[in-house]
Amino acid sequence: MNKIHHASLMLIVLLSQVAWCTGVTTLPSRDNPGLEFTFDIRVKNALAQKSQSIQNPLVGTWKAYERQTIERPLITRMYTCGVISSLGDLLCQAIKTYRLNMVSSTGAVTTPFEPDLKRMFVFFCKGAFYFGPLVGVWFDALDKLWQRVSAKRPSSDVKRALFMMFLDQAVTAPIFQLGFMFAFTFFNALIMEGKIATLNDALDRIQTSFWPVLAMNWRIWPIVNFANFFVVPLRFRLLVSSGFAVIWNILVSAIVNDA
Repeated sequence: MNKIHHASLMLIVLLSQVAWCTGVTTLPSRDNPGLEFTFDIRVKNALAQKSQSIQNPLVGTWKAYERQTIERPLITRMYTCGVISSLGDLLCQAIKTYRLNMVSSTGAVTTPFEPDLKRMFVFFCKGAFYFGPLVGVWFDALDKLWQRVSAKRPSSDVKRALFMMFLDQAVTAPIFQLGFMFAFTFFNALIMEGKIATLNDALDRIQTSFWPVLAMNWRIWPIVNFANFFVVPLRFRLLVSSGFAVIWNILVSAIVNDA
């Protein structure tokens, strides 16, 4: 009899543990024969969310990134621009290797593609430590400036985008590209050659690369940034800009590395 009593107690404890883990709110009773599980709504929602995240992992990744833009905006801007910049340089290297190869008549590749990791790291550094913080702060400043201007007169989304695009390209584009020449020269000398660049090194780089880069900037970025300022919320503008910057960095890498 004691054994039966102990077994009954163990069964009750086991069922209570199962009920607690799975959200059970009702257990078998004399009036309710059989085991009936009633799941807590929160458990159902959690299982549904987990199922959705398994089906589409990109949703979870995007939500995590979105949280980072709010909780750690500076760090998020830095690694976003760093990764995008290095990816652009990697693609530039791959395109250059492909062009140089121009597959032989037998179909064999004469030169296998071997990425220059140091060169990629140069672009990662200029994106993470120069453009990431700088462009992020500039986008914030543009938005605040527009709020002050639009508070005094009627405004629209088109006017906002035109205002921001004009200031971005007329004022900051030359300054940012000039600063890029110094940043690239510094990181390139330090990482590729293990030395500290001199002022003359930076001036030589400016003389050979500044105007080609700026001219290309004015052909590409006005329309991109107009769309960015017109459609995209503030905290995602750097991400959109960085996404297009994959193409931009392919072009810039070709100019500064061939100079």
